Amino acid sequence: MTDLDYNIPLLLPSLTEEEKKSMRIYTDFYEQYRDEISDWAEEELRTHPGWGNIINSMTDEERLEQRKISVYNQHEAVFNDNWEPLLTQLNFFGIFYARIGLSFQAWFELVNMIRRYLTPVLLKQGDPVSTITILNGMDQFMDIVMSTIGEAYLYEQKRVIEKQKQEQELLNKELENFVYIASHDLQEPLNTITSFANLLEEDYGDQFSDDARECLSFIKASSSRMTELITSLLEYSKVAKNRAFQLMPLETIVREVLEDLKGRIVKTNAKVEINGTLPVLAVSQIGMKMLFQNLIGNAIKFHRKGIPPIVKIFANPEGAKWHFVIADNGIGIEDKDKDKIFVIFRRLHHSSEYEGTGIGLAHCKKIVEVHGGEIWVESIPGQGSKFHFTLAENQIINEEA
Repeated sequence: MTDLDYNIPLLLPSLTEEEKKSMRIYTDFYEQYRDEISDWAEEELRTHPGWGNIINSMTDEERLEQRKISVYNQHEAVFNDNWEPLLTQLNFFGIFYARIGLSFQAWFELVNMIRRYLTPVLLKQGDPVSTITILNGMDQFMDIVMSTIGEAYLYEQKRVIEKQKQEQELLNKELENFVYIASHDLQEPLNTITSFANLLEEDYGDQFSDDARECLSFIKASSSRMTELITSLLEYSKVAKNRAFQLMPLETIVREVLEDLKGRIVKTNAKVEINGTLPVLAVSQIGMKMLFQNLIGNAIKFHRKGIPPIVKIFANPEGAKWHFVIADNGIGIEDKDKDKIFVIFRRLHHSSEYEGTGIGLAHCKKIVEVHGGEIWVESIPGQGSKFHFTLAENQIINEEA
């Protein structure tokens, strides 16, 4: 705990002279009951569901850490119009307790406990005007406490999110490198297996029994399948690295994809429509082509027998993002499988039914995330699917990759 930085920008309050006067009167009152309040608070907090678990489990090092910053004369600081010691302490405690697991709600409960404890004592004061002034001062003091601790909690939350983001980026980079290296290393022995299988067939194929030829056929088919998987895995590892974003008319990309899929479209008698206008966005051209090729290709591939595929593509602006939909009239997807389809190498159908490696939608998910969006599916089995994805409208253009 001692190596952590607790220094954050101080939120200095802007108080009127009247408010400062009320604060000083409250501080005078508080000083009279300081020891009594401290004893009461310690006893109350030890049985509190949130504070108790934290306080009772603190290490000696953590208690020492607190004591280093706790010792200052609050009374003197307030009367000298010096708020920094108080705010420094509040910042420290806000961050300290956030890091050891206390919820922000527990601070609200503590402040309200102190209000409830002090109010009856205040009401016993003889002077009503003085009582009101002290109550106002207490309210102002508690507001400053919660505001400053809230700033500290917000600072800590942002720090944790940033740290997690950096760790995730490092993990993703290491995973991508591992996938690339592992896939690359697998290619050499696989190429050897494929080459020797071909040599066996060429030189000794006519001498093999039917069973031997069938075994050899299985070896060649499995090697071919493995080659496809490794190629797909290498492509998957490159997706996040490809951030050469440039302004591209997505309708042009979609029409290029349709041209590439022309053979499949003609064979299945498919009808593919672009409804409305697709936007011009800063994107990775390679990534976008792969995204639309996978989604449109799947919409055509997974059609119902005897029913020509109908695919509709459209997009609408939604705030800082564009929302795309690719709808089809295909076989559909069960609810239980909607999350599975985006997992790498997860297939819902045997390769004998529908060709493919089971990596296409995992590609799509990664491409969309690289472009600041998300992807999901709505589907009714036997009626069709709607694949939704969003793309951030404002991406940094970098044509160098």
